[in-house]
Amino acid sequence: MITYHQLYVQSSTITATFGYHFMIIFPSNNGNKNINPTISVTLMNPNSKEVTVQIENVKNANDFLDDSEIITVNIDAMNYAEVYFNDSSINTCKSTTFANFLECTDSRIYINSLQLPITVLSHWYLTDAGDSFLG
Repeated sequence: MITYHQLYVQSSTITATFGYHFMIIFPSNNGNKNINPTISVTLMNPNSKEVTVQIENVKNANDFLDDSEIITVNIDAMNYAEVYFNDSSINTCKSTTFANFLECTDSRIYINSLQLPITVLSHWYLTDAGDSFLG
C-alpha cells in the first residue's frame, strides 16, 4: 500500500495510462553516442473540457544544481499537444570508483494534469529508429 494525501491506494504493477500524475525517464543512447535522440511527449486530452498540464524537468540533468523549469500547456477538449525536450533531459550513467556501481543523472520529468485525467505517450527517436511508450 502507498499513502497519497491521506487516501490509501493499492499499489499496482501495471502502467498508469490514464491519470493526473506521471513520471518519465528517457534512457540514454548506448548504441551510437555521437547521435542524440529526439525526445518528446504527447499529451492527450480525451475530456470534454480544456485541461492545463504542468511539466517539470531540470534544464540540464548532468548538473543537479541547475534549476528546474516548469512548462505549462493548455490542451483543448478532445485534442492533444506534443512537447519536445532538449537532449540534456536524457538519463546518462557513468562508472564510479566503486566496482559494480553506476552514477546516473536524475533526469526525471514530472507531468501533472491540474483538472482532469489525461493520457501520456513518450517518444524517443533517432534518425532511423525509435520507440514510443505509454507514460
